[in-house]
Amino acid sequence: MIPWWFYPVWRWSSHFSRGSLPAWARRQRQSIHGKVLNVGAGGDLGDSVGHALSIDIDPGRRPDIVADVSNLQGLFAANTFDAVFMLEVLEHVKNPRRAMAEVLRILKPGGMLLLSTPFIFEIHDAPADFWRFTRFGISELLREFEMVQIEPRNGYCKAMYTPLIRLMYSKFILDRFIGLTFTILSVPLYPMIVILDLIISSDYAVTGYHVKATKPMASS
Repeated sequence: MIPWWFYPVWRWSSHFSRGSLPAWARRQRQSIHGKVLNVGAGGDLGDSVGHALSIDIDPGRRPDIVADVSNLQGLFAANTFDAVFMLEVLEHVKNPRRAMAEVLRILKPGGMLLLSTPFIFEIHDAPADFWRFTRFGISELLREFEMVQIEPRNGYCKAMYTPLIRLMYSKFILDRFIGLTFTILSVPLYPMIVILDLIISSDYAVTGYHVKATKPMASS
């Protein structure tokens, strides 16, 4: 694992916002066998999922199949997949409830959904960024699943600091300078940020959530 102080500047914001997400995805993948669907293609998260059939609405991301997760009728039959990965995608889906219904349909009984979504994070991939979900909203979306586990990603202080670093990606020059300044400052401040996250008990401000859920065995 790359030590925190060795991350290049352009990866530092990802370290703050996504934290352990790639490592979490790799751990989940190691325990899964059978047919796997990755909703969203390419990038380091796609690499974390490894060998899987991929779908994405953007052909530029080079998915195996160009498709919308909200409408998989006619593409995949019910009870097709042993697991579905959906990492940092849900906020971009126009109809998340329909998407979860489709994921539930195509999973085999006992199949697993591995999902992540940001919470405190800037608008990105505009204008196709529609939602932010609390843990309670995620629970509501997954009410037809069972054994739903929702794990917060990063602590309170890191979540508050992330938007300042993300200013580096603003279209405004002054914003970028401010973002770069806070990125540079985050290196000497990092030990304090970590300590504060250990001290602060509240999980009402996090950068996102990692979620595991299972399709009930009785489902068809």
